[in-house]
Amino acid sequence: MSLLEANEPRRFGRYPEYGVSIAAIGAEVLPRLDAAALASALRRLTPEELAGALSSKLVPLVSLPGLQLFAACGKRADEVALAEGLDVAATAEVPVFMDAVRAAHGPRLLREAVWGLKWRMPHYSASRRLSAWQAIVLLILLVVAVVALMVLPAMLGWMLASTLAGLFFLAVIALRMLCLLPPIRRGPAPRVQIPDAELPVYSVLVPLFRETAVLGQLLGALTSLQYPDDKLDIKLILEEGDILMRRALAAIRLPGCFEVIVVPSGTPQTKPRALNYALPFCRGQLLTIFDAEDIPEPMQLRQAASSFAARPAHVACLQAQLLFYNPNENWLARGIMAQVPQASACGFRFVP
Repeated sequence: MSLLEANEPRRFGRYPEYGVSIAAIGAEVLPRLDAAALASALRRLTPEELAGALSSKLVPLVSLPGLQLFAACGKRADEVALAEGLDVAATAEVPVFMDAVRAAHGPRLLREAVWGLKWRMPHYSASRRLSAWQAIVLLILLVVAVVALMVLPAMLGWMLASTLAGLFFLAVIALRMLCLLPPIRRGPAPRVQIPDAELPVYSVLVPLFRETAVLGQLLGALTSLQYPDDKLDIKLILEEGDILMRRALAAIRLPGCFEVIVVPSGTPQTKPRALNYALPFCRGQLLTIFDAEDIPEPMQLRQAASSFAARPAHVACLQAQLLFYNPNENWLARGIMAQVPQASACGFRFVP
């Protein structure tokens, strides 16, 4: 056991009364915390400390003047602690960390996932279906329609209703016909070549629910992404009640850049709720969302990172062309290809 220099990060074997007596390289001499001990430490954190712990998996255990000790949960967290010169006093496995988070803050994270947008930015939330002026306009239209049906002859009222319905369906047909026009030609998107060492960490959220049939295809596509493993942060998001998906993933040895997040049971059980729950665990500066049936281009993340680097900091979202794997299979596939919007979000950037 070799002692570290005073200016290097230490690995503490025990710290009774915060008096450090063992310092060694490597995590094998460190105590391993269980979920209960980690949950106790997580409950003591401030909101800012908790946000940092969720993304980095470095849990502050002791915070005193001149002494701050952490629990490193997982290999990547230990590497980050070494790189940043943080003192690690204990370790834990990533699944144990996730269990501790659910025990300590699961209900709070769920409330934030469901109601957080309404609390912080109600003008962007759909929790209230109609604004005041929208309700007034709708009420006026309803009154006008009722009065018209009472005053006008029945045949004239039905003719008016048929005309309005026809205009609506004509607008839908016109939109589909516009999709058949040649696409607008744009110049090449600006990009900046970024060396691997300078690429930002990219988080990938993949919500899954009862989709074991495409799991092999999905994992094959995700492992084919051409992005450095240490800069890749892939979150596979499962529902607590989806036992089949949880068993299927438990039987697979996932690469180190993958992490499984289990969303506690609750309502509404929707994809946005699952994504919002997983968002605090992301450590990337850039983020994208893939569905289970998606097969992303291997260079997509690298190209998105290059495009973000070439644009101003206020640009928060990039869109790429959405392609189907079988557009020429038959007339139905060609029709679907012509009618759907030809753009898909390929990346988001966290903007202060």
